[in-house]
Amino acid sequence: MLTLERYDDVTRLALRSWRTRTAGYAVSAYLVRGVLVDTGFAGAAPVLDGWLRNARRSWLHGAHAEGLACAVVTHAHEDHSGNAGLLMERGVPVWIAPATREAFAAQLPIPPYRRFVWSTPLPLTRDSGRFAPEGVPLPDGIEVLPAPGHTDDHHVVWDATTRTLFGGDLFLGVRVKVAHHSERPRTLAATLRRLAGLQPKRLFDAHRGPVETPEAALRAKADWMEELIGEVSRRAADGQPPRTITRELLGREPREYYVSFNEYSKRQLVACILRGE
Repeated sequence: MLTLERYDDVTRLALRSWRTRTAGYAVSAYLVRGVLVDTGFAGAAPVLDGWLRNARRSWLHGAHAEGLACAVVTHAHEDHSGNAGLLMERGVPVWIAPATREAFAAQLPIPPYRRFVWSTPLPLTRDSGRFAPEGVPLPDGIEVLPAPGHTDDHHVVWDATTRTLFGGDLFLGVRVKVAHHSERPRTLAATLRRLAGLQPKRLFDAHRGPVETPEAALRAKADWMEELIGEVSRRAADGQPPRTITRELLGREPREYYVSFNEYSKRQLVACILRGE
């Protein structure tokens, strides 16, 4: 299912399926000035392809406000990169950071629960066409900025002309109490503060949609994360085991803990903090 929402110069492509509804997740891509930020999950390829044909045709016929010139992948997770191969097959240049390209080339196995929710993307290799960032021209005022923490290869898209930030998985909410095993909370907190310094007037999140008071929201998330990091570290130094720290600070595990076999959980968030950087 594809739902289009308009926010002045931004079109939100909200992508859902019965599987994402079962998991309680949806994901969005955003079209701004001919640039598609993220490509959605492979399970949505049929509906995205239908939209893509019309959008690409509009661009080629000069209707730049509605058309599609290129795409940007914020990071390698399959709910953001799942249709990059489809766009390339349709002749759309795709901006992909070198670190993300390496993640694609590694072709690491996708955990079963993520394959169920998002489906398996079309494999991309080093030889995939239209792959290098330097080969994808972006409109004046739009740039891709590194934003590590959620993943090492994570990027955001910044439109300086309207002070709009397309955050990918940067934000997700102020008090996000779960994490993947590879996240870096300290780095993420620093990234949040750096991007809040841009003083964005608008923030579009890949899962939550538009975020109210974006600068304040980014700082609030950084504040909460730094407080949590400090408290977890203090309790660990006092000898509390990670399981106790998790239960007392974050509460019981959500269903993601069980379906992901602890790959995505509160326990992993505490482990990421204790692992340090």
